[in-house]
Amino acid sequence: MSRLARFAPLTGVAFALLIPAAFASGTGAPPTSPTAVRDYVSHNGSASQVSDNLWMLGLTFLLFFAGSLHATLPASRSLATLLVAGAALMAAGAGVYFGSDFTVSRDAQSLSPDAAQAINALALTLVFPLSMGGAVFGIATGLATWPTHALPKWLGAAVFVIGLVLGSPLVLFGLLLLAVWSLIAAILLIRRGPLTASAA
Repeated sequence: MSRLARFAPLTGVAFALLIPAAFASGTGAPPTSPTAVRDYVSHNGSASQVSDNLWMLGLTFLLFFAGSLHATLPASRSLATLLVAGAALMAAGAGVYFGSDFTVSRDAQSLSPDAAQAINALALTLVFPLSMGGAVFGIATGLATWPTHALPKWLGAAVFVIGLVLGSPLVLFGLLLLAVWSLIAAILLIRRGPLTASAA
């Protein structure tokens, strides 16, 4: 394996650092009335855009980390493929969810109050694709980890439970849990190296 492949799990560390930063830089849910949305954005739009960009960058790194996990779990190839599909659905769902918020934060002043309210409603509620992808990723990763020695079984059980949380209304909290899990998993994979993990 190349040195680059050895440190591919660092993308999990990047994800783990960016998600809490995105969460901390957010400004909370904006109001729902048409005029209040525009007033809210005029005071908080810049911070919301920073947060949305961090979310998207973090989920991008999760895709790369999913690829690293796929290469680490050869004994469960179908499940490993499914976890990559779950990560891809998460990233696409995040693009819609946080992208809607970004659109409101950037363009609310140029939109009619009703249009801003409609896009804001999507930013507040259109979480199903992100949640579905998170559930698939967590459950598939947990099941793929169990029959191997690439990661401890307790870590596989933990991400399985996190997948269930991601598939619930607590999806954003689930992303924070997934960030902690990814940090631990990435450190273990870096310490063991890809050859050891693949052999396992």
